[in-house]
Amino acid sequence: MAEAQCLLQRLGYGLGAAGVDGWYGTNTEHAVTSPQTSELLEPDGTLRAKTWHKLRTTVPPAKR
Repeated sequence: MAEAQCLLQRLGYGLGAAGVDGWYGTNTEHAVTSPQTSELLEPDGTLRAKTWHKLRTTVPPAKR
């Protein structure tokens, strides 16, 4: 779970106050749903193969 949280955080999705803690809580579920929605995947908050692929291959936004 920590890998997914690190990838989500790198892409700019918020994980709440707990941050990367290795637990799949409500904040992580909401963070997973966001890229699923933007990538036109089923926004169910579940880490399936297509979601993992998007998290691992999406280039993070440039820092200003």
